[in-house]
Amino acid sequence: MRNALNSIVCGSAIVICLAATSAQAATTYLGGTTDLDSTGAWSSGVPSGQTATIALDGSSLPRWQASMAAGTIINHTAGTLTFTAGPYNSYGATGVSDFTYNMSGGGMVGSGQEFNINKHTFNLSGGAISSTVQFRLLNSAIMNVSGSGTVDAPTIAGTVGTMNFVSGWTGSVTIDDLDAASWETMLATTLAGSTFNGVDITTANFDDFFEVSGAVLSLGPITSTQNGSFGVGTTWVGGVAPISGTDSIVIAHSLNLFSECTIASGETMTNTAGGGMRIGNNGHLTIATGGSMNLPGFDMPESGAGGHLTIEAGSTARVDRYWNDEASPSYINQWIADASGVTTFQIDGKFTLRGTSSILDVDLSNYDIANGTTLVLVDYGSLGLQSQGAGDNGWATMTLTAGWTADLDLTTGNEIRLINIVEPDTTPPVISLVGDDPMDVVLGSSFTDPGATASDNRDGVITDDIVVTGSVDADTA
Repeated sequence: MRNALNSIVCGSAIVICLAATSAQAATTYLGGTTDLDSTGAWSSGVPSGQTATIALDGSSLPRWQASMAAGTIINHTAGTLTFTAGPYNSYGATGVSDFTYNMSGGGMVGSGQEFNINKHTFNLSGGAISSTVQFRLLNSAIMNVSGSGTVDAPTIAGTVGTMNFVSGWTGSVTIDDLDAASWETMLATTLAGSTFNGVDITTANFDDFFEVSGAVLSLGPITSTQNGSFGVGTTWVGGVAPISGTDSIVIAHSLNLFSECTIASGETMTNTAGGGMRIGNNGHLTIATGGSMNLPGFDMPESGAGGHLTIEAGSTARVDRYWNDEASPSYINQWIADASGVTTFQIDGKFTLRGTSSILDVDLSNYDIANGTTLVLVDYGSLGLQSQGAGDNGWATMTLTAGWTADLDLTTGNEIRLINIVEPDTTPPVISLVGDDPMDVVLGSSFTDPGATASDNRDGVITDDIVVTGSVDADTA
């Protein structure tokens, strides 16, 4: 068995995957830059009309020229194509963009060879493209970049085409001989017509969409331009609102969050000035594991029924002041623990408890009690805890994962803590019979129950709690 690239035709679509195939199952490409109709480059004749299974020998990739019919779709989801004897230079038979290459995973590696997108559309949503020579767009080629797709090459040349980007792209394009200024010129001028979320990239808006570190181009954070609501395009740089869970966000003013928003792993929410963020009216902000909300000098009130703040373990959560609101019924402050604990919400200034209708919820389903019976939920800073009334703990209800118990401590240091945490007792008591089992009783004799003992992993000996029911009739066989 050997690894091969299989091309399976379904209508006009060709699905590419790296799989183990037997030698007789594939027509093998032998290397070199060629067209599909060049018989000398194939082990057993040219694949007929792209209907045969195609295997690569690992040396290079054919140009797929004359037989690449208009409307053909190639889906590359896994496996690495390595071409050393010739470049990637696939293009169609009839005109510009008459076939589409979709790459959502795997890799394309040009060792000593070019990578050319030539007269077709290349959709890169995942995986990695690399060339040790150069990356080129030729003959009005179109490259659409999204997801986690990456490109790496020493130079870019033959630039006749466009590159289009969208919110949520988490990958990068590295061209060794480009810096920030030349990247701006490349996308705004050389590749004129390139877009971000459908908006033409210009020298005036390049910095709104992208950041460049050395030679590496990636998306920059999306910044608010005025007080407004999350999801309203006009309140964000370039008129582009963040997409939940996929963008880093900079709040330059105040913000109302009345929709879903997740600060995902590797993403950040920061601020450039003081202000506030209101969560309410069924808005839900989740700071996911690996995500960071760092808002010094910022107020964060609960505001509106049905608001929800979720802080996952392994995230960062920090604001200046936080308070819950008596006018925010059913507002949920939620912590989700991992095996080692929770993320402590850092409040630099003051935590004001003025509500009696919101909910504290702690998900302990993944917590390992071996790591302690105390978890710090909030560190509320040097200005302390402010309550609006005697005995006001700020939450009408505290809910824990089913079976878990704990007490809420508001009096230790500048912290709000869960203490005396007890995990669910899922181990049943052990009951042992005294005497023989089974026991023989002589017919007509009297019977005395020898009894039993019982013990529990938490409560110790619980023999006195045994309740015996029923009786033995020794006069009946």
